[in-house]
Amino acid sequence: MLPLFILTIEDPQKKEVFAELYERFEAFMYQVAFSVLQSSSDAEDAVHQVFLKLLKNDVRLDPSDGRVKAYLGVAAKNAALNMLRHSESEVPLDGQPAEYALSDAAGFEPGPEAHDEDRDIQAAISRLPAEYKEAVLLHYYYGYKVREIAKIVGISAAAAQKRLERARQMLKEQLKEEEL
Repeated sequence: MLPLFILTIEDPQKKEVFAELYERFEAFMYQVAFSVLQSSSDAEDAVHQVFLKLLKNDVRLDPSDGRVKAYLGVAAKNAALNMLRHSESEVPLDGQPAEYALSDAAGFEPGPEAHDEDRDIQAAISRLPAEYKEAVLLHYYYGYKVREIAKIVGISAAAAQKRLERARQMLKEQLKEEEL
C-alpha cells in the first residue's frame, strides 16, 4: 500500500517514479531498517522518513539505475541509526541504552545446531569485556563499518578500530588457551 504522502504529489511523472521506487524497494529498505532497529513500527517509520526526505529535497532517482537500491539501503540504514541516536535518552532498567543491549536476546548465544568451533568462538565473544563484545558484535554480526560503530558508540573511528583489534587479540588468546 502506498503511503498517503506519495498520493499528494501533483506531478504525474514524479508520482509514478516515487510509486515505482516505493513498490520496488520498500520491502528491502524495511529489512535494512529492521535489522538496525529490531522493531517493525520503527522500521516502517524509518522507511517513510527516507521517502519524505527524498520528496522534500526533490531528489530525482531513476528506478532502473542499479545504484538506486544501494542508495536507498544506505538511506534506510542511516535513518534507522538516526532514530537510535535520538532514543539514547531512553535508558532501560538494566542501565544500558537500548541500542547497546547486544545480549542473548540478539540471538548470539550458541544454538543446538552450532558446530563445536562456532560454539567456542561464540562463547569466547560472550566472555569479552562489554565494550569489546559490543564492537565485535556490531562489526561481525550486524555488519557495521568502523566509522558507523564509532558513531553508534560515541567514540572516534580510531578508538573503534583499536577496540576491534584488541577484541580480536583477546579472542585469539582465549581460543589458544582452550586448545591447550
